[in-house]
Amino acid sequence: MPRTETWGAIIFNAFSVFVFAQTAWLILARSLAPLASTLSVMFIPTLGVFSGAVWLNEILHWQDWAGVFLIVISTACVLWPTRDSKSQT
Repeated sequence: MPRTETWGAIIFNAFSVFVFAQTAWLILARSLAPLASTLSVMFIPTLGVFSGAVWLNEILHWQDWAGVFLIVISTACVLWPTRDSKSQT
């Protein structure tokens, strides 16, 4: 049988991830524009990296910063406004 701490972690994850987070995601996915909901998925690893660093006292290495940088750059590439071809003529 698992210890009390293990059961606490299982119950916490069951309610925080499967009940709260999944419900919140489904509500947001229905109400947000497709671009916003798609791009928000890209920030999940970023949130995981920084929350792990804060809560678990993990040390961030250059690979973590490079990954976050690439996510921010890819998001900026999608969101950066483009020039309208009609306004150039």
